Amino acid sequence: MQDALVFLSRLSRRPDRIGAIAPSGPVLGRFMAREIDPALPGLVVELGGGTGGITRTLLAQGVEASNLVIIERDRHLHAYLKDTFPQVGKILRGHAASLRSLLGHGGQVPPVKAVISGLPLLNMRPAMRARILAEAFSCLVPGGAFIQFTYGLFCPVPTAILKKLGLRARIIRRVWLNFPPSAIWRFEKLT
Repeated sequence: MQDALVFLSRLSRRPDRIGAIAPSGPVLGRFMAREIDPALPGLVVELGGGTGGITRTLLAQGVEASNLVIIERDRHLHAYLKDTFPQVGKILRGHAASLRSLLGHGGQVPPVKAVISGLPLLNMRPAMRARILAEAFSCLVPGGAFIQFTYGLFCPVPTAILKKLGLRARIIRRVWLNFPPSAIWRFEKLT
């Protein structure tokens, strides 16, 4: 209930940044978590932690709290996540387009095996989508993936951006049991 109240409070103030009408559900989180390759080294980065719906599921599905980094831009949601998940390795406040600088220490960026994104990409200009993906892929280890959910019917990243960044996108699944129903997309580097 607390998550829903926090979510509605932020939605009423900044609907352009939230991009949803309800917090993400556990079924959606489980399908996203299945896309993380446990054999790869590195961190799992969650972009747009919101009220922690996906975070809870990632932790329940075996992502180690010490290997999870959450990036949240909204200062109220950031504070809420810090209070709700004190066990999580890092909960950082910032913009996903600055991922390298948020993760880096003295120019060193730790390896990342998966980026799990709840960002409202469809609300963003194409240039911002390209920046966020480029930043994420500059941190991902070979074989790592960017996992995005969206409420749209089609890929949330234009084909021209995928080509420019050397990426391929494929839909993993439609999650009808989420409210609203969602689609999960997996973005990978072309080999």
